[in-house]
Formats: sequence, structure tokens, C-alpha cells
Amino acid sequence: MHSKLNHLRSTIPRMIQPLTADYASPEELFNDFSSRAVAASEEVLQFTQLYTANRYLMEHASQSRAASREGIRRWGLKDGMPEGVLIVNEQEREDAKEREERQKQVQKEALERKRRRSAAAGEEMVIDEGPKEGDNGEAELEDEDAKRDEEERKEEGREPREVVEEFKGKLERGEGVEEAWKRVKMEYVHSVGGGVGDLASSGVGGGGQGGELAGGNNTLKLASVVAHIKVTLPPPVNLLFTIAVSPKDTTGGSSSNASGPGYRYTILSLVSATQPDAPITPHLYTGVIRAVAGRPQPGNLRLLLEMLCCYVGVYNERCKKCGRLTFSGGAATVGVGGGGKAELPVVRRRGKVPVPVGAGEKAREKGKPKTELKWEPWHEGCLEERTGTGSGVGN
Repeated sequence: MHSKLNHLRSTIPRMIQPLTADYASPEELFNDFSSRAVAASEEVLQFTQLYTANRYLMEHASQSRAASREGIRRWGLKDGMPEGVLIVNEQEREDAKEREERQKQVQKEALERKRRRSAAAGEEMVIDEGPKEGDNGEAELEDEDAKRDEEERKEEGREPREVVEEFKGKLERGEGVEEAWKRVKMEYVHSVGGGVGDLASSGVGGGGQGGELAGGNNTLKLASVVAHIKVTLPPPVNLLFTIAVSPKDTTGGSSSNASGPGYRYTILSLVSATQPDAPITPHLYTGVIRAVAGRPQPGNLRLLLEMLCCYVGVYNERCKKCGRLTFSGGAATVGVGGGGKAELPVVRRRGKVPVPVGAGEKAREKGKPKTELKWEPWHEGCLEERTGTGSGVGN
């Protein structure tokens, strides 16, 4: 019974595993998922029957323990397991430790080979020992960050069609994008003569109530919409985002961007790409929309497109903070993450990661490692705990 109970701990991960894999057709995905769901149901039924048939043993054990607790303890998670069996979290830690050891060994061997080559050539080898006193590496990194921020602010004045076409080209060529993004599709549709009629004829929902659409803390006038952008994520995610494009100055705002007037980008709808008319999954979809609405630099279309592409891994990417796929933080997520429901890491924020320095580059030798910004997944509840605010999504 204890063994069956331990086996049930992995029932849900085994059952939803098809959602993180690619299949040749939706039918294969459905068949695999269905068979796993049936198997999971049978496992639960078998345990329930076994527990019911042996309830008297459990009651007798409880009475015996109540009469005399000395020398009697409850079984732990690993009691009764064969030698060498690891539970899920232990296995993950062991795997991570093994990967780290292998990586250290590879680095050590590479360094030794480099030493031997330098010795054979009669050259003195410079070994990186980190930043030295007097190095201005941190100042240069700050300058790089400031320069990058300035360039991204200037991008807000670019024409949306130009940004979309450029990004589509990168996806098609696989240039400077994640491997998983290559199957993402996007389309720019110009809205001639206003927004309401064109958007309605395009099959986009949510456009007719008074000619307005809620967008963050403002209200988007649909008559001001000049275009919309469709972003389609591939299986198994199958999400279709529709983005309304409108000039900033049409809503009374002003742009501080000297390179152009700037645009507002509002998520007009989020539906299933394969079944647009099907009922949505409220908890997941509202979490994604909330995260996108609270994104930094909302006027930068390129960053928005990158962020939407990141959701191709929403079913299998683990949170940057807690390392888990799901979060059920109870009270910590009330009003933010769904009131204690298990949530996926739907928030995406950019974090700095080191960039490997190629041959001939000396930045690392001087103690100034290069970094790049990479989108990382976060649970709403974990981001709230990190920022210490009532709403971590917008920070």
C-alpha cells in the first residue's frame, strides 16, 4: 500500500507529459493523453480499493499507537522502498549535481589542453582569475546596459509593420532566436478606415461593446486602431494572440520618444489557435494576459513579440525562483495568481545570463564577462514574493 501511494505521487506529471511533447498529429496527442488519463484513474481506483479492504489494519495501528507511542513512528516517504531509489526532487538534485561535475571536468580538461598548447608554442598563458583591483569592468557593463536601454527606447518609434516583417525574417532564418520559436507564425493586418469594422470582419472578438476595449489602466478606442497583429504559437501550446495597434497620441498621451510618435500595443484577444470558438481556459489565459499587460517597456513591439514567443514553453518551463513547474502559494497568490490555485509560470521577465567568449576575445581575461538578456519564466506568486509588493506582475 505504501509503495502504491508513493507511485501515485508521480501520477499527474506522468499524465500531463504529452502536453510537453511534439506529436505528428492531434489524434496521436489525444490518444496518448487519453490512455494516460485512464491508467491514472485505474491506479487511483486500485489504491482506494486496497486501502478500503485493509482499513481495519490502519485502525488497529492507530489504536496501538494511541495506547503506546514509544518506539512507534509513522513511515517516511522512502521507508519500504528498495535500496537506491530516489524521490523526484532528490533525483533532480542528483542530476543537477552530476551535470555540474561533468561541466567542471570538461572545463578543467579544456584548460589543461590550452596550457599544453601554450607550453609547446613557448607562449605565456594568461588565465582568467576574475576582476583585478582597478579594473573598470563594472562601469563598462553599466555603460553597456545604459546604451542597450537607450536603443530599446528608440525602437518605440519604429513602424509596427517594419518590426513585424523584420521579426518574421529572423524566425524564418532562425537568426538570433530560440530554437523553439522557429515555428511561431505572425501576421500584420492593416485596418483600413478605422478599427471596429475591420477587426470584427477578421473574426476577432471583443470589439463591439461601445467601441472601446480595456487595455491596462486605459481604455482603447477601437476607432483609433490602425492595424492588428496575429501571433500563432505551435502545438502543444496552440495559442493565438491578436494585438491591436494604435498611435499613442490618439488617446491623449504623449510620446517622449524623439525618433517617432510611438504606438500602443494592446492584447485584443487570446484564443485557441485550433479552435478559436471553443471556451477558453480562464485561469491560464487570464494569467497570461495579466502578465503581458504588466510587461516592462510596453511601447516596444519587438520585446512584446519576443515575450509572446516565449510562451511556446509555458507547459514545460520551470520558474526561475522556485524551480517548479506549478505554484500553489495559497494566500500569497490571492488576487494575483488565482487565489491558491496551482498556476504555471506565466510571467516572463528578462534576466542577465553570461555569454561564452569566443576565441580571440579578451573581455573575460580582463574580468569583464559579457552578458545578454534572456527571457525567464516566473510564477506570479514567486515574483510577488521577490518584489515584496501587492502585485508582482507589473514590476
